[in-house]
Amino acid sequence: MRVVAWNLNNRRNNQGAWDELMALDPDLALISEANFIPDDLSGFSFYCEPAMGHNRTPRRFRTCILAKGKIGPPIELTAKQSWVNEGLTTFPGNFVARKVSFEAWGDVNVVSVHMPARPFPYKEFTSEDVTDVMLPGYRTISMSELLWAALKETMPSLGGDWIVGGDFNTSEFIGRTKRQNDANREVIERMKRLGFVEAIRHICGGPVPSWKSYRKRDIFRHQLDHLYLSGTFRVHLKSAFIGDPEHFFAMGLSDHLPLVAEIESPH
Repeated sequence: MRVVAWNLNNRRNNQGAWDELMALDPDLALISEANFIPDDLSGFSFYCEPAMGHNRTPRRFRTCILAKGKIGPPIELTAKQSWVNEGLTTFPGNFVARKVSFEAWGDVNVVSVHMPARPFPYKEFTSEDVTDVMLPGYRTISMSELLWAALKETMPSLGGDWIVGGDFNTSEFIGRTKRQNDANREVIERMKRLGFVEAIRHICGGPVPSWKSYRKRDIFRHQLDHLYLSGTFRVHLKSAFIGDPEHFFAMGLSDHLPLVAEIESPH
């Protein structure tokens, strides 16, 4: 199985990015910021949702799942904190969670991730203590923390293997202080404690840059995109890599590079 995760960047024409995605020949693709959907996706099942913006109106791009399999019913991501659940339902389309059935792999729990850059306005949803969800070293909460809180409760109750990937807007080098950088690493550690392996880090031995700032002076060092695998997919992970920046950035397709993981058949 080949899994691809890619932020197509809604500010650019996505036609060329879709052409490149088809050339990658994924069995499963987790797509964010898609502002254009091809009419002909022969051989694939497809599902997408518009991402809700901070002002509570749908943004002009969608978060998508593309599969050489059957995309089934939605997965209800439910945390133990009621304010987290209310936040997830208020800002839908940033996490698209579905059961996907493959002939060779059976049912897979899939979450395609678009992580809003703006903090989640948790004070509008609760006056409770939120330190069990908030990252250490921060005074704000991102949607990534809501996703983690929901996965923490949903995974044991639902069971099965999971593939969670996309633009997490999180880099372990993105903070202004060591304490903030350690908190960004905690995002990966939290997923690890849930039983996930981050495919790129696991195969490459560390983070690999996947995003290039438009600011010429900025260093190309942030892996904002992540591909997490659990269970069978973690065990049978064969290879993982990030698209060649000289190829993809030169084409001007997106400010993000695609992530690709190859998983061996368990049979």
